[in-house]
Amino acid sequence: MTKIAAIIPFFQRKSGFLTAAVQSIIGQRLPDDARVHILIVNDESPVDPLSEISHLQFPENVSFEIIAQQNAGPAAARNNALDAVPAETEFVAFLDSDDVWFEDHLRTAMRALGDEGVFYFSDNYEDRPVTTFEKTKYFSRAASAGDWEIVEPALNIFQFKPRLAFKAFIREYISQTSTVVYRFSRFRDLRFDSDLRYSGEDYFFWLSIANSGSPVTFSSNVNGDRDKGVSVYRDAYSWDSPKVLVRLLGNLLFWKRVGASFKLDDDDRQILDEHINKTRMGISYLIMRNSRRDRAKSVGAIFSFLKMDPLGIAQSPALIMKAIGLAKKGLLEF
Repeated sequence: MTKIAAIIPFFQRKSGFLTAAVQSIIGQRLPDDARVHILIVNDESPVDPLSEISHLQFPENVSFEIIAQQNAGPAAARNNALDAVPAETEFVAFLDSDDVWFEDHLRTAMRALGDEGVFYFSDNYEDRPVTTFEKTKYFSRAASAGDWEIVEPALNIFQFKPRLAFKAFIREYISQTSTVVYRFSRFRDLRFDSDLRYSGEDYFFWLSIANSGSPVTFSSNVNGDRDKGVSVYRDAYSWDSPKVLVRLLGNLLFWKRVGASFKLDDDDRQILDEHINKTRMGISYLIMRNSRRDRAKSVGAIFSFLKMDPLGIAQSPALIMKAIGLAKKGLLEF
């Protein structure tokens, strides 16, 4: 019997999202020997999770439990769920509470992971009709196809060549959380870094698995859909969002932690430096841009920046000038 844990961190202000998410798990076309246990972590959500799912009909091969925690963000919620995963569980799958899986998601993941695979992800709709893979630079480059080999054409399943998954991951975030399934039995002690609450806690987790050198697989099939509920990360992507600076400071912490935690070759180090410099430029530009609107918050951001990255502060004047030049050309993005 194959046992799968599906982990859903839950914090929403509108009802309906969790119902749809759990319905998409119930509706999976599972292998005959598969059993799914859903772990919903209530992160002090304004919407009660039990009221969202109590009316649903659960088949014998799908069960659920709700875990309560004080509000601490999705990383802590996922960690609490991982602590509660039954010992005999082979695989863990993640699903954000405002996303859904298509019916063949878990079946495809099981075929892709087989006996040796440790990490799987797939394409999904990010903003219909656009998919996550279509929005990435990595999957848009023809040269990237040299990084993997097809292992099951009927399901568009590919496997990265040794060590190339880590290199692909460090270049760009390509594995959206709600499509990830991994072999829990190989990484029972691995947890999300809760210090990275505002950016990168899932990214760091994926890098940690890819760094093991074990097989990483993916399907180019679209096996899920994202909605627009509460998301700490997505809410911080608008230039006018007060959270965007928090996100960029979180990005900087993330990339510095990557540099300190993994053994990087020269190419990886160059990519890391590019990420750090781009993030420094974004922070510097936003502090300058926002100083007229909210001087107190800008001063606070400067102190956070200085504490985290003295070199970045020293480079700020030059980075601001570069950012202004890019903004005039419509090329500024973070």
